[in-house]
Amino acid sequence: MKPVILLDFDRTLFDTDAFWQDFAGCLAEVTGLRQSAIANNYEDYCRGQGNDKLRYVDLDGFISEYGISFENIVSQVDKDFNLQDYLFADAAIAYGLFESHQDNFDFAVLSFGQEKFQNLKISRCNLPKDIPVYITQQAKTDFINYYLSDRHGALIDDKLGQDLPRKWTEVHINRSNKLTGPAKIGKNLYQISNLAQVPELLQKLFIDNRNRR
Repeated sequence: MKPVILLDFDRTLFDTDAFWQDFAGCLAEVTGLRQSAIANNYEDYCRGQGNDKLRYVDLDGFISEYGISFENIVSQVDKDFNLQDYLFADAAIAYGLFESHQDNFDFAVLSFGQEKFQNLKISRCNLPKDIPVYITQQAKTDFINYYLSDRHGALIDDKLGQDLPRKWTEVHINRSNKLTGPAKIGKNLYQISNLAQVPELLQKLFIDNRNRR
């Protein structure tokens, strides 16, 4: 059975923090709140500080708090943004992998967050149409254990320490660490600096190992 390669969406394919600086303006338009207050609250949340009302995985709570509709947010996003602009430059390399390595791997996007909000971003980023997209609020290791328990593969994610099942490799993308290539930093744990290093990593992890058997 082919290995499964799961790519995280936020901060792996999509520059979520840059998006939120502008999305704060969108929310300001529909709520009447100040853009700077929304942006600062989001940054506090990312640092684990401040109040929870702007948790991007609980946008429904924010909508309810301020009596606005998700449809109004969607309309404002469609008016203000081209979400393609928030894809990292190397996302196209990941898309190319989907096309060129389909015989060797099953690719999918695995995104943590609220379904409506994640779909709003993902559906406007022109992912290849035959790539499955899974949106979950489970821990990713729980998702893999439940839905992919009979498979093996790799998860590429900006968060470190996913505690994946035994047959899986964690690949931590750290764009601030200027590695010249994939680096092994632990058991079943690698680090990369950008998505351009993924083909080399997949070759090392799966194709070379298979050829040695």
